[in-house]
Amino acid sequence: MAKGSIFSKARGRSLAGLAVAAWLSVWPGSALAAGISVTASGPGLTATDLADLLVGGGMTVSNAVLTGASLSAGTFTGGAGIVDFNAGVVLSSGWASGLPGPNSTGAYSNEMGTPGDPLLGALAGGASTADAAELDFDFVPSGGLLRFSYVFGSDEYPEYVGSQYNDVFGIFVNGVNTALIPGTSQPVSINNVNSGLNASYFRDNSGGAYNTQMDGFTTGLAAYVTVTPGVVNHIKFAICDVGDEDFDSWVLIQAGSLMVLTPTGTITPTPSITASLSATPSDSVSPTISPTFTLSATASASPTVSPSCTDSPSPSITPTLTDTPTVTPTPSVTQTLTPTPTLTITRTFSPSPTITLTATVTPTYTPTPRPLTLSRRSPNPDPASGVAVWLPYTLSVDATVTIKVYDVAGEGVKRFEPVARRAGDHEERWDLCNDASQKVASGVYLCRIQADDAHGGTATVWEKCSVAR
Repeated sequence: MAKGSIFSKARGRSLAGLAVAAWLSVWPGSALAAGISVTASGPGLTATDLADLLVGGGMTVSNAVLTGASLSAGTFTGGAGIVDFNAGVVLSSGWASGLPGPNSTGAYSNEMGTPGDPLLGALAGGASTADAAELDFDFVPSGGLLRFSYVFGSDEYPEYVGSQYNDVFGIFVNGVNTALIPGTSQPVSINNVNSGLNASYFRDNSGGAYNTQMDGFTTGLAAYVTVTPGVVNHIKFAICDVGDEDFDSWVLIQAGSLMVLTPTGTITPTPSITASLSATPSDSVSPTISPTFTLSATASASPTVSPSCTDSPSPSITPTLTDTPTVTPTPSVTQTLTPTPTLTITRTFSPSPTITLTATVTPTYTPTPRPLTLSRRSPNPDPASGVAVWLPYTLSVDATVTIKVYDVAGEGVKRFEPVARRAGDHEERWDLCNDASQKVASGVYLCRIQADDAHGGTATVWEKCSVAR
């Protein structure tokens, strides 16, 4: 049953108020913006044309279908200064062409005699629906984050706020409504967005301040939704009357706003790698270093969204660190780390897909060589009766070796010049002479062998040597 005549449901504005609205629409220099122009769908403006107009990039569309009266869908231009964007697609529960101003009546109504939509009825709490206008199509996105912008308006405002005549619309992506009041799970409808509820998203036009027939409408809203890239997804834009077929409502979708966003991130500050290195035994002058990494993932991510959203704030993307740093390739070189490792930090952004941030860093490290040890390789040398004696020893790492010979009274007899020796087994020859190149007398002598490595390590062994003349 209809809610009543135009007069019984009129917005209650006086004739004087209507006259003021009409005067503003024609008076030179008035505050009203230039008018909206609507082109209704038909043979020259198909569902595919409407779908193509909405797409801003990052996807291909197919199988576009319009459902409802042809007069309930179309395109519009001239929205700048009235709604928050200039052009796009309009769907209506009545006539799409009723969108332009001025707001000449508070009861603009066209009964289309077309069915409603069960999905929209569910959004309206199971209420009866009628005069549904729908545009739906398939799309294959190149990325996983989708965005679009829209405005909802109606001539149900303001008298029927809170009533059963709760005209509603939805934007269903893969069957899930994404046209929600920002920060909530509530659908955008007459009863959910008005001067008393979520008023920051509402514009009251019952006084004709905006050059459109809509008695009230939302600010420009943006929806962000995750989709599966590279496969077929489905989207459906739909609007309808709720409770009866009276009084038109409209949804305006911004041209080019249906796009794939590519989330990007920056690593700030630059990640660092700390490396702990240990040496392995080797006979080489430069011991082989096998680095073992301890990763320090000190990076933080500063999320950005590209392209930026001009009609509404960019989505809030909160980075959640998965804390899985890895280093590739694993270096295995001598004394230096070549090639420079790349620290890869994988971070998950919500609601975007996982992205990988990389930074090439130069690790800092302190080589820890094998500890210096000096050992006697055999028991004390046999008693020397000839021209010389050999002093055997073993070094664990490269070192400088100094030998001094003392008599049993502790007096220095012979000092050898320091000599660089590589890690391994060595023997040094004592010609049984003192520093003056004179042969030493028979007796017992103590030989001190001292090794000093490049890292400050020192080791000493003593050999006892008997000389018999």
